[in-house]
Amino acid sequence: MAENENEDPSAPVPPPSIARLVLPLLGLTTSLALAGLLIATFWIGRPVNLAFRTQDLADMVEESLLKHHIPQANILRSDPVVQRDSQRKPPITWTLHAFQVTVPARLNNASLREFLTSDMSTYAVRVMNAERDPDTSDVEKLAFYLGDQQFIEMSLVRHPEEAQTVYRSDLRSKSDQLADLADSVLANQTAGGTYNRNDLVSREDLNSYWNYTTFNVTLPPGMTVGALKEFIDARLNLPDARVETGPNLFGDVDLQISLGIRPCVGMYCTEQPGSPEARPTPIDLDSVLGGGILGSEPTEEPMNTPVRPPLADPPPPEAPLEATEAPAEERAAPMVETPVVMPPAARNPDEGPKRMAIIIDDGGNNRSDSDRYLALDTRLTLAVLPNTTYGTYTAEEGANRGFEIMLHMPMETDSGSEEAVEGTLFTAMGKKEILKLTNNALDQYPAVVGLNNHTGSKFTSNAKKMAFVMEVLKKRDLFFIDSYTINTSVGYETARKAGIPAARRDVFLDNEADEASIRAQFEELVEKTLKNGQAIGIGHFQKPNTAKVLAAEIPRLAEKGITLVHASELVQ
Repeated sequence: MAENENEDPSAPVPPPSIARLVLPLLGLTTSLALAGLLIATFWIGRPVNLAFRTQDLADMVEESLLKHHIPQANILRSDPVVQRDSQRKPPITWTLHAFQVTVPARLNNASLREFLTSDMSTYAVRVMNAERDPDTSDVEKLAFYLGDQQFIEMSLVRHPEEAQTVYRSDLRSKSDQLADLADSVLANQTAGGTYNRNDLVSREDLNSYWNYTTFNVTLPPGMTVGALKEFIDARLNLPDARVETGPNLFGDVDLQISLGIRPCVGMYCTEQPGSPEARPTPIDLDSVLGGGILGSEPTEEPMNTPVRPPLADPPPPEAPLEATEAPAEERAAPMVETPVVMPPAARNPDEGPKRMAIIIDDGGNNRSDSDRYLALDTRLTLAVLPNTTYGTYTAEEGANRGFEIMLHMPMETDSGSEEAVEGTLFTAMGKKEILKLTNNALDQYPAVVGLNNHTGSKFTSNAKKMAFVMEVLKKRDLFFIDSYTINTSVGYETARKAGIPAARRDVFLDNEADEASIRAQFEELVEKTLKNGQAIGIGHFQKPNTAKVLAAEIPRLAEKGITLVHASELVQ
């Protein structure tokens, strides 16, 4: 007590020792380090569950098989078996899937393996040959790996006698028609020059057979390869046919005629100097009304020139199974007795003016066809096929002039008699592939405001597959018009169920290509418009007589109390 009383209160207080400062900080740091170590130990040693990922990848493999035209019935897939590697740090869980694939005769194992390897490489999946069973030497084994884990065992079984699938189209007749057309044009337009037609060569790919014919041509003085291209282009009348010049053509030819992506005719051309030949006269409205479609009709054959048989008319477009309209290839499709739900009338037919829309299908295959319709009334609606030579030209030029532009989306037909054009939607495709092809087609033409189907008797009858198309249209705020090529189509109903503005075709104008038949069909469209208050007709770019009838009849609609409108005005 005395010592405390003797202390000087004014004396300075000594600072705390270093130990008192360092020890708490050291304890906190140690605690944090231990906590981090515990967390890292748990994270490194945690079980890794790849089951959902391997399940999704197995689904993608099946979609890839379907995409490369392995029929669904040829794919046997067992239930997944859960796999676990407990010895690994961390332990891993995944699913193992067994596939047995019967490979069609048209497809070899090596090609299929290449397709699968390419498709799955995007997902960091390796495809490797597995060890074969000596008792089944004719069966090839593939193993699919995600990292070090094998998640698919696939057996490829060969059946050489198996019938080929409907995806294998026979284009030999049409490719021969193109060769005959080239021969005819050369005979007409190369006076003063020479040409030789060489023997055809049979070609095939995974989807089609066709013939490839070459010509050696010495052009007359002054004629260029570009001028020859124009002459041929004006004569092309097969859907999906196109003529090209320039570098990078098959076989280094100077001019090539193709069906879609398949080269059918190649010309090696030699030009000679001299006075240039006259070019084809551009197509305008006067030529349409005057009774002649310039640039689309064959020229007069010169004397003493061998003439080949005329080309067969192109097959008519699909139409519903009705006695007055259905083309032959669709009449063969099986009838299914289902109630037909007709779209309700958009308005009371007794109120106000009657409205008619006319859609011109199959745009983009031929420049002359496009120009012919671009000279007509801009209240027409133009439906353009994807992946065509003049699709972009038709869509952009049409939109600039005031036409309404639709995508004419190719879909699978029931008859299988027509080859599938590039980008066709098949019912065997999975959702991912359907969405991809539809989006890719729409991306080609920014001016598109709606979609209708090209052919599609089989695809439009499948509500599940049509619903995938509607997903795309819904996201893009586009409308749908059912071309109604078969009475089992559910396109209109599926669109309405998805909340998409929709309508249905009432009359095909030109299943018969002669002018009298087209005029009769136009009168039927007029009658339906007057009766129901509105109606939709469909014609086709490749039908010159349709343009002639429309050019003459559209100006007379007003006196009948009918207003021609774009197709978007008749959807609901």
